Amino acid sequence: MIEVKNISRSYGSQTAVDGLSFNVRKGSVHGFLGPNGAGKTTTMKILAAMLPPDSGKVLIDSIDTSLQPLDVRKKIGILLEHPPLFFDMGGREYLEYVARLRLVPKKKVRERVDFVLEKLGLQDHQTRLLGNLSKGYKQKFGVAQAIVHNPEFVILDEPTSGLDPQAVMEMRSLIKDLKNEHTVLFSSHLLKEADLICDDVTIISNGKLLASAPIEEIQSSLSEKTAINITVKNWSEELLSKIDGKDFVQSVSLIPGEGETKLNILVDSLQDNRDQLSRFIVEEGLGLLEMTQERPDLEKIFFEVVKRNDN
Repeated sequence: MIEVKNISRSYGSQTAVDGLSFNVRKGSVHGFLGPNGAGKTTTMKILAAMLPPDSGKVLIDSIDTSLQPLDVRKKIGILLEHPPLFFDMGGREYLEYVARLRLVPKKKVRERVDFVLEKLGLQDHQTRLLGNLSKGYKQKFGVAQAIVHNPEFVILDEPTSGLDPQAVMEMRSLIKDLKNEHTVLFSSHLLKEADLICDDVTIISNGKLLASAPIEEIQSSLSEKTAINITVKNWSEELLSKIDGKDFVQSVSLIPGEGETKLNILVDSLQDNRDQLSRFIVEEGLGLLEMTQERPDLEKIFFEVVKRNDN
């Protein structure tokens, strides 16, 4: 488990991280979200014992990153936004070099490198110079160096930045797969990707915590609106004002169809209103054909939360 306890960090008069606290559960994929300049990279460097906090502390499996940085680094693999590659080295040569730096036992180096190359689908590129690889493969080798020593925790800073759509899909699949053997903390500006991958998310802005919780809890507690989509067989226009007049309904839109009508109803998300709506439909004899509830989109929630903080 990673425990971040009230950490702050400044560069001169500029505060990058301001009293930040959150936890990363073991065995989870944790999304670390925030606008550019929010303090994400500084926080990740502090977590990886690359940078000390001015105040507060970080515990990695109860080990203080400031007091025992070398012990912490054995437990962590990190990929910052720009992979730390040597472009004049071949892929395997580079990973074997990193494995030795990471104190992988000499007899285990080849085994670990073989495992990582296979896991990331890099076997066919292991002899190529890293400088000649595409951005996507460079990023994959960046992930490979972060896990070659089999760390408990993997920290990935903007791992999908600059990748083409196919490479983004492959990286997303890889991050989900890493969860089977590691705890993963990753930052991203692609919030829809985080929505698909994450178990938990932490949202920060201007170095301050805005929210940190399981993604379902974030969606239910921070979004003001939930959409309920209903399809009925027998619709009458005079019923529109009845639905719109209910205190939990914020708006209603209709999509007439042949033999059925679809209703998109925005409701207060702090309570589940499906029971009341379904009773109303049955009592009015509308012939309920379908009812679904859309979970709030993480991207909309993110901008909503940041906007509230800015205001």
